[in-house]
Amino acid sequence: MARSAAQRAADKRYAEKTKGQTRHFAVNVKMEEYDRLVATLEAAGMSKAAFLRWAVEQLQKKTGIPFSQKEENYTALIKAAAEKQGCVFFEDSGEGRDLETDTLYLEDVSGWLAPIGTPEKDAKKDENYRFAEWKKCENGEFVVEFKRYA
Repeated sequence: MARSAAQRAADKRYAEKTKGQTRHFAVNVKMEEYDRLVATLEAAGMSKAAFLRWAVEQLQKKTGIPFSQKEENYTALIKAAAEKQGCVFFEDSGEGRDLETDTLYLEDVSGWLAPIGTPEKDAKKDENYRFAEWKKCENGEFVVEFKRYA
C-alpha cells in the first residue's frame, strides 16, 4: 500500500529530526531459525533492538569487568587477608601462577607483611618478606595465605 503525502511528509520530518542518532544493525539468520526467534521475541514482548540491548547487558554482567578492576578486586582481597592478621602488606612484585576469573585477576605476589601502622620503609626487612599466595576453597571462593620461604 502506498503511503499518503501526509505520511511521506511525516516520515521526512522524522528522518530530519533523528538524522545521525541511529545506525542500522542488520544480522542474517538461518531460515530455519528465523520463525522460532521471531516467535520467541514476540512472546516475550521484545523488539529485536530491545532483545539485542538485553543480550549485551547480560554479557556485560558476565564479562564486563575491566581488567584493572579485576586487579583492584584481588588487591582488596590481599589487603583484607593482611588486616585479618593485624597487618599491612607492601607489594614487591608479581610471582606468576596467574588466573583470571569473571571478577578477579589473581597472581601470587611477594612483599613485606608488617603490623598495621608500620611505615613502609620500616617494614622492608627480610624477616617480613612473604608470598601472598591465592587458593581456591572447596566452596569456590578465593582466599590469600601469606607464606614465608626462608
